[in-house]
Amino acid sequence: VGCGYQAYKWPEGRSGGLLPDQNALGVDFTKQVAPLSGDWIAPDHHAVITERDGRRFHIAIVPDKNCVVNKGQHSGRGGTLGSSLYRPDGPTSVRLTHPLVYRATEQSPTTWDDAIDLAARVIYGSILRDGNNSIFMKIFDHGGGGGGFERNWAIGKFFFNAVQAINCSIHNRPAYKS
Repeated sequence: VGCGYQAYKWPEGRSGGLLPDQNALGVDFTKQVAPLSGDWIAPDHHAVITERDGRRFHIAIVPDKNCVVNKGQHSGRGGTLGSSLYRPDGPTSVRLTHPLVYRATEQSPTTWDDAIDLAARVIYGSILRDGNNSIFMKIFDHGGGGGGFERNWAIGKFFFNAVQAINCSIHNRPAYKS
């Protein structure tokens, strides 16, 4: 749908001030904020993450009031972007962080090189046996402003140019006017 959001990141232990020029939202928090104004950070817009070097940061992803698509509102999915960020101490801790390969009766951890090699061999074997169009690709267009295009560009080049497959299914197709 192309909804716009603003992302803010600041170190844990630091907060903005109450005056408009002291906080990222530009809101005067010394007074009551108008109801339903959208001038706040909801719990689902926010997370505290740990970077690889151990430093912790607040992340807030809030609807962009200047976006012509959502005008400061958010969808059910977009309104939970902050809470969907990976946190080892939160509900996203069970997220897959390394590739798994199904071997015999279970999925086993493997290296990225092993996983990429396996995928390449399966794709190549399918092409040899059944032709280029035996390969089918699933892509998406979320993010607006070319966000879907950017996320699909490399894989699209691979499938359409290198593999020369013509089959794809596009989830959420606003960019294609369907």
